[in-house]
Amino acid sequence: MFKRVIVPAIICVVLTISSVASVWAHAAGTGRTASEDAASDKFARLADALYDAAKQSNRQAGYINIQQLQNMAVSLKTNHPGQSDGWNLIEQSAADIKKTLAGNSASTDWLTDAARIQLAGDALIHPEAPLWYSYEAVMRDDLDRVKKAWSRNDGAGALSARGAIDSFAVHLDRIEAAASLQQDPEKIADLKRRLAYTTTLLDAGIGNHASPEWIGRSIDELSVSLTGLFEGTAAAEPLPAIAPLHTGNPISWILLLGAFIMGVLAFAGYRKYKQQPYGIKPFR
Repeated sequence: MFKRVIVPAIICVVLTISSVASVWAHAAGTGRTASEDAASDKFARLADALYDAAKQSNRQAGYINIQQLQNMAVSLKTNHPGQSDGWNLIEQSAADIKKTLAGNSASTDWLTDAARIQLAGDALIHPEAPLWYSYEAVMRDDLDRVKKAWSRNDGAGALSARGAIDSFAVHLDRIEAAASLQQDPEKIADLKRRLAYTTTLLDAGIGNHASPEWIGRSIDELSVSLTGLFEGTAAAEPLPAIAPLHTGNPISWILLLGAFIMGVLAFAGYRKYKQQPYGIKPFR
């Protein structure tokens, strides 16, 4: 009977220690402390909730979430690793959302800003493979459409190219905050400068006021800048239809659950042992 108490108790202790070690290892693997990891996870969850509220046009939930996100951003900007430009963009997007919700703007006006913050939140908890990496394939497709449209070398082709470059600009705007948290700010600044220059040339090209060679060269240089932004990132994967829910370290939860179950069994065995220490049942 004594073994029935001691063995579960020992297993309980081992599982508890393992769960704590798992949490520490997870934090060490991300290069952050456990408290920073927890704060990042909370921020990402709030960002997910904000994006869901924006999709559902739930202004009340959105206002509550954006207030919490703004408060967290102030603390994370000071204590969390990441480029300050990224935090500044997050704060700007949050301020724009709050202004929109406090005013009479259409409810969909804050969806884009919510998407920016959600991608930034994902970058905090998945620094090695964030969702914004997946936009490389999307933006390259935008540039391919620009090149194909411009190769027609007529007014209609220039208009089509202008529409494709607008799509590129929208995608860059969406990932800018997330990318700014992790990448050299100069890479993003260079990409934005080349985008502005290419857009100006295409506008001139619509009226045949720009050299086709200049425009072709500018598009190529824009592609090189895009490569620089994603340099060193993991291979891009297709964007999921629905972003995955942010979860903590699953192994630690499994170990903690096992420790709890073994603890209950040990306690039950101990109570039974105290009542019948030698396993002798009363004679009836």
